[in-house]
Amino acid sequence: MNQKNESSIFCKVYLSTLQKMLHWSGRAIGSNQLATVSTPFEQCIAVTRSFKDVTASASIYAVLHRELGLLYVGKTRYSRERFRDGHKAFLWSWLDLYKPEDIRLLLYPLNFVQLQTLSSSLEAIIIAAAQPPYNARYPARD
Repeated sequence: MNQKNESSIFCKVYLSTLQKMLHWSGRAIGSNQLATVSTPFEQCIAVTRSFKDVTASASIYAVLHRELGLLYVGKTRYSRERFRDGHKAFLWSWLDLYKPEDIRLLLYPLNFVQLQTLSSSLEAIIIAAAQPPYNARYPARD
């Protein structure tokens, strides 16, 4: 694959993922309300102890609330293991007394090249644009 095609594919992945995450945060890019790229809550992955429906591969992911929208955005090399080992977004949603059935996961799988070249930038841009309440704010990031 030449560099121009690779850049084009990365831009499409970036925009698609950014649009989905921003849709769930209640924010939009320009005047576009992103209805065509949103993923219905019911189609997102239900939270379980085993996370058997979560892929083992790398991803950019979002923790969503049915009504409040985007709670947390992150990236991981091993999606299933990331959640099986525990995650602060689940603890915080429990402390906030949210019903388990109102919390879901949205994953956008990444291949190795995308993980190495896109994931950190994409995660930072989504967090800056959407400001999910469960993503910690660090002075070095602001």
